[in-house]
Amino acid sequence: MVGLLNQNGDILKNFKRGDGERLNSRSVLLVIVAILSISGSGLGENLEYCYDHPLSIAGWSDNVTLPKFDPGLGELTSAKVLIIYTPSNELNFSNTRDSPANVTINLFGNLSLTLPDKTSLVVESKKNRTLLLNPKQDITLNESSNESQTFVLHQLEGFVSSSSADTVFLPVAANIFSSVQSSSVMTGVTPRAGASICIMYEFIPARGEEINNSGTWKPIFASRKDEI
Repeated sequence: MVGLLNQNGDILKNFKRGDGERLNSRSVLLVIVAILSISGSGLGENLEYCYDHPLSIAGWSDNVTLPKFDPGLGELTSAKVLIIYTPSNELNFSNTRDSPANVTINLFGNLSLTLPDKTSLVVESKKNRTLLLNPKQDITLNESSNESQTFVLHQLEGFVSSSSADTVFLPVAANIFSSVQSSSVMTGVTPRAGASICIMYEFIPARGEEINNSGTWKPIFASRKDEI
């Protein structure tokens, strides 16, 4: 009888331990499911459109034309604009003297993008350097850079479409200013600039909408007016 009681006690003990382990496992599972549900509810999709302006003589202006966000895809939560500004200066120097000469070069450029609310987003580039030219020496060189900056948009109204083909027009202008300081060196500067403008929409997809497994569309490059 004692043996039976001991055996039953062991069985009950094992049952309680097994039941507790199962409860613990179930609790962990519920926690995991809850975490996945919470994290999953905050996941958003990203949609990106880009517009390219090729390298051209600086002083140009253009209208960036990009699709607005289609509210049929879901709820727009944020938008960012990426501006890539590429200034390039071709420099030609000729020292006509029989002695060495110093040349100081100052280059400044900017690219401005105007939003629908008339706010201007500006990316700048600054460069300066001093060259030593030997007697009767000619030099040709290129000074270029790649400046980029991302801006978070606080006013989203102008970027939400009322129809599937709705677009936003963003005026853009690129300028380069240069100065060369030298007493006897002949100089020539040819300024050029290129740009890429990208808008990135982040949104919570509407039910039944899915972009792809990664949640990101590849950039779509809009055509320039003279290419249409």
